[in-house]
Amino acid sequence: MKQYLENEGKLLREAENNGYEHYLTVRSRFNSGEYSPFDFIFLSRAGFNGMMRFGSKGNWNIPFCKKPDRFAQAYITKIVNQLSVVSQIISPEPEST
Repeated sequence: MKQYLENEGKLLREAENNGYEHYLTVRSRFNSGEYSPFDFIFLSRAGFNGMMRFGSKGNWNIPFCKKPDRFAQAYITKIVNQLSVVSQIISPEPEST
C-alpha cells in the first residue's frame, strides 16, 4: 500500500490540470473494473471530503479534492497504519495457550 500511494501521489502531483487528470485516470480504471483494490483507497482519500458515493450505474462519482499534494509522507503513513489496525481487527492473531 505504501509503495502504491507513494507512486500514485507522485503521479497526482505531476499530472496536468493540478492533478485532476491523474485522478480521472484512476477513477476511470476503477469504474471499468480493471483496477487494483488499492485504487479504492486512493479514490476515497483523493476525493472530495473523503466521501464515498456511487452513481445509479454503479460508478464512483466523487469529484477530486483539488489537492495534488494530498499524499504527503505523513498522510501515507497514517493510511498504512490505519489499514494495519483494520487488518488486525479483521484477522486477529490466534491467542497462544
